[in-house]
Order: sequence, then structure tokens, then C-alpha cells
Amino acid sequence: MEVLNLNENEFYDTSNLVRLVQAVPHLKGLALYFDTDPEETVPLIKSLTAHNSLELLTLYINGIGMEECQALSELVSSSTPLKWLDIGESKILPEALELIISKLHCNTTLVRLDIEKSYFSLQNTSSLASVLRKNRTLPILNLGDCNINIGACWLANALCTNDTLQKLLLWKNSIQVEGAVAFAKMLHKNKSLKQLSLQDNSIGEEGTKKLIDSLTCNTTLVKLWLPEMYKSSVASSGVDSRVKWTDNVTIHYLTLLKSTYLLS
Repeated sequence: MEVLNLNENEFYDTSNLVRLVQAVPHLKGLALYFDTDPEETVPLIKSLTAHNSLELLTLYINGIGMEECQALSELVSSSTPLKWLDIGESKILPEALELIISKLHCNTTLVRLDIEKSYFSLQNTSSLASVLRKNRTLPILNLGDCNINIGACWLANALCTNDTLQKLLLWKNSIQVEGAVAFAKMLHKNKSLKQLSLQDNSIGEEGTKKLIDSLTCNTTLVKLWLPEMYKSSVASSGVDSRVKWTDNVTIHYLTLLKSTYLLS
């Protein structure tokens, strides 16, 4: 894969970047990590819609806003073969994030979407749940540290009819007992999910037990990550070997990053 990794380079001039991208006709990966403004990034993102080989786009940009997200939404709904979009760490605000989520209905190429550490509103979560009810192409979704909270129930309900998603990361989302119970009910019905990450959430002893009990009916989940703080409340003899106790989000996340974005 031809990947252009521009990590904290010094030449972030829009015209230079656009020319550089255009000069690599078979570019498959582009990673940008820097502080910028719309005048610098929007022209570059728009130029990517005409790049018919791009499969991976990582944008760790401080302060990504409405204009960048509008350009990204056009990229997501275009005919590019984009498979992995990583816009985590950019702290995207809800109104800007909604522009991207609304276009996911049109996308049939993404196999991995990372938008961790964004500021989800209830509208964002509702819109994403609507996407998941219908999407048949996206197997990996990272929503870590997105303030999902009570919206977790909507995501869980959407996954009752989704037969494509395989990995869902929801670490550090202030998910309460109600959210955990909703996911437990989902696991009774869902037959595609293989990894579910719920560590660093306040799911309580009741939510923890409900999730563990749901594994007696679910045979497809391979790993269920739960907060270590609730481990002592559950009898070890009754815990499924698929349950992983941890509050170390960093190690878990880096492990997932080692996996390929193209699933066999």
C-alpha cells in the first residue's frame, strides 16, 4: 500500500499538499496530524474525492469544524473506494459530526470508522443508530470516549437487527446500568458481533451480571471487555472465559489498531 504519512511536517501549505497528493496517482493511504484551519484542510479534503484509489484516511486535526466535516461528508458519500476513515482525537462538535453521520447512509465501502473522543449529542447517537439498522458493510466501529451515555440503549437496539458489525468499542462513555442491560438483551439476538468493549463505564454490578448472563445464549461473541472494578462482584466460577476485565483502555485500543482494516 502507498501511504503518505505527514506527521507534524513543516510545509503545510494548501497548494503544496494538494499538488503532492495529486502527484501520487495510486495513493491508497493518507495520514495528517497537525493544527490547522479550514482554509488549509478543506481544499485538500475536497481534492480527495477525485482520488479513485484512496482506501485509508487519517485526520488527527486539532479543531476540525463545520467546513472540514462538510468536505468529509462529501468524501464519504462519493464514489471513492475509502475503506478506513479515522477522525479520532479531533474533538469534533455535534453539529459538525452530524454532517458526516448523515452521509453514512449512502456509503457502501467503509469497513472501519474511528471517531473516538468526539462530542456526541443525543441527535448524533440517534442518527448513527439509524445507520446501523440498515448498514450491511461496516464491521468495525470505534466510539470510545464520545459521551454516548443514555444513547447506548439506541445503539444496542439497532444492533438487534444488524448482521454486519463485528467490533464495537464503547470505552469511557458514561454508560450506565440501563445501557448495559440493553446490550445484554442485544446479545441474545445479535449473531455477528465478535468484540464489544465497555470498559471504563459505570455499568454497575447489575449491568455486569446481565452482560455475563447473556453469554449463555450468545455463541458468536469472542471478547467482552468489562470494567475491572466490577470483577469482585461476580462469582469467578460463573464467568465466561470470553470476559476480559480491564480499565486500561490504551493497551486494548493499541491491540485493536494492530489488526488489519480489511477483514478476511
